Amino acid sequence: MSKLKETNEKIAETVVEGYKKIETGVVEGYKKIEKGTVDGFNKVSDKIIEKVFTKENETVDEAKKDLQEINNHMQQEITFNCNYSAKENKEILEIRKKYLPQTESKLEELRRLDKQVQEAGVVEAIVVGILSSLIFGTGLCLAMQVIGSGIMMIVLGVLLGVVGALGMIIAYPIHRRAVSRAKAKNTQRILELSAELTGEKTSTN
Repeated sequence: MSKLKETNEKIAETVVEGYKKIETGVVEGYKKIEKGTVDGFNKVSDKIIEKVFTKENETVDEAKKDLQEINNHMQQEITFNCNYSAKENKEILEIRKKYLPQTESKLEELRRLDKQVQEAGVVEAIVVGILSSLIFGTGLCLAMQVIGSGIMMIVLGVLLGVVGALGMIIAYPIHRRAVSRAKAKNTQRILELSAELTGEKTSTN
């Protein structure tokens, strides 16, 4: 049994030593290949730098140093530009947009025309309503003799009150009439735009 054990141990030692030798040979071979590849690349690189980038009376090492400085400078510029864009790009684009030729999309035109229709006559109606309210209030003050006295002032106040009341009554119809005119003017274009945007056919009825 002891001889068998010793034999097995010797076989194991032989196998291990053989594996280590194989491993060492593979690693050394890989290192030689790697070193040869790196050396070859460095020689080619040096040759290119010597032919293309070296100045008169300048060594390859000096040319490499100059190229490294140029590369560092470019990296700094790229970093600066990226940081600048990240912080200020939105503001720059907004300012630039103000000075570009303004083009209106179909959706924007549709919104604008709809807003024109809905807001048509609003200013006129408001002005008429405010002036009529002032006239009505003045007439009321005269009729109640808050301002002035006498029968003529009362009559004048009543007349002004009637005019002011009529003005307030017609303020809203002024707005509706303006909306109707604007709708009749822009209906065809609004229907065309909405049909184009939704892909529907414009009805001619």
